[in-house]
Amino acid sequence: MPLLWSKDSLQTKNCKFCGACGIEMVSNEAEKKLAQLQMIEENLNHLSMKKQAIQSEEFEVNNALEELIKSGDEVYRIVGQIMIKSNKEDVVKDLEEKKQRIELKFKSIEKQESTLQEKAKTIKEEVMGALSKEKEDV
Repeated sequence: MPLLWSKDSLQTKNCKFCGACGIEMVSNEAEKKLAQLQMIEENLNHLSMKKQAIQSEEFEVNNALEELIKSGDEVYRIVGQIMIKSNKEDVVKDLEEKKQRIELKFKSIEKQESTLQEKAKTIKEEVMGALSKEKEDV
């Protein structure tokens, strides 16, 4: 049974293009592309959440570095459930390294987002082309 595509959802019915309701018959190929597009959009949402978490982590590291610069030579680090006196230079070095790792993660996610957005754009164009071709054939 062919699937129908509407703006809001996919529906299963045997029907041809209806100008009044705006529902079109979608081929199996278009159906597969729509499923791919949905997966890409889910992946983009997941990446967006990861990106926000990384931005939050970067904000915390930057704040810690600022406070560390303002502080005197006596600094403490929390390890597990205890606080230990640490060397200020070592703590700064560790935070700088952590900041670099965060920036790399952020760039990687942005690259993945860009790739997925391009893929989604291509699939959307293919689906719209297939739908307009089907519409002309009716």
